[in-house]
Amino acid sequence: MPDPIFEALEQERQRLARLLEREVIESLQLMLAQAGVYEQTFVDNAQARLVISVLGKLTRDLLQQVRDLEASLHPAILDDVGLEAAFQTLAVQVRRTSGIQVQVVFGRGRLPLDRPVQIGLYRLVQGLIDGAGSEGHGSQVWLQLETGTEGVRVLYRDDRLITFNREPLRTEISTLEGWGGVFFWEQSADQFEMRLLIPARAALTPTEYRVLRLLVEGLSNKQIAVSMSISPRTVNFHLDNIYAKLGVNSRTEAVIFALNNHLLQRDPR
Repeated sequence: MPDPIFEALEQERQRLARLLEREVIESLQLMLAQAGVYEQTFVDNAQARLVISVLGKLTRDLLQQVRDLEASLHPAILDDVGLEAAFQTLAVQVRRTSGIQVQVVFGRGRLPLDRPVQIGLYRLVQGLIDGAGSEGHGSQVWLQLETGTEGVRVLYRDDRLITFNREPLRTEISTLEGWGGVFFWEQSADQFEMRLLIPARAALTPTEYRVLRLLVEGLSNKQIAVSMSISPRTVNFHLDNIYAKLGVNSRTEAVIFALNNHLLQRDPR
């Protein structure tokens, strides 16, 4: 299960992103619109138009920086499109803002990661890149993700010039370890490498999907048993399997997990 501290940090990041949108980005957009009006008003005053043009350029640059910060706090593309698109977008943003060259490679196969794991992995890579550039004076990052029979394998490599410090990423690492992630770290004088294996989660059976669907609909164990023409004891057996496969401990956690990760959309029935 995710680290509660990590979940709280993620909620705070999203709150700050909303605050930036409401209090800063909208104001900067209004300033740009007003600058355009002023530029047209002073059409015959070259000096005034030049000043307004310079201010407009500075405002646009600031707006882009704030948008980058907002995207860093809340990568909406991760929810809208998925992890692959989020990493590609991050690579473009890093190249534009810091000059670090980020190469992202995806192997064949879909990345079967639940949303909390995707967020944890994204934050980890984001932090690794930031540490490589801001403190490590690195210029090259290479990231590869691929799906195998054992799960999802992640290979991260950069050319930082300082020793990697895990402490700033302790929460992200702990979160991924909580989901079964196994880390391997290597560092030489001119290269840092992280390898991570996130084990595949056992798939629910069609019967377990049906039990989970009825659980989400709010049925009690006895009602599920009647609906499926099985005994309450069998329902408990299926629920125990569902909890183990999802990594949860209660009906409420199972329902929340299923809704957050769109599990019922994968229902094979």
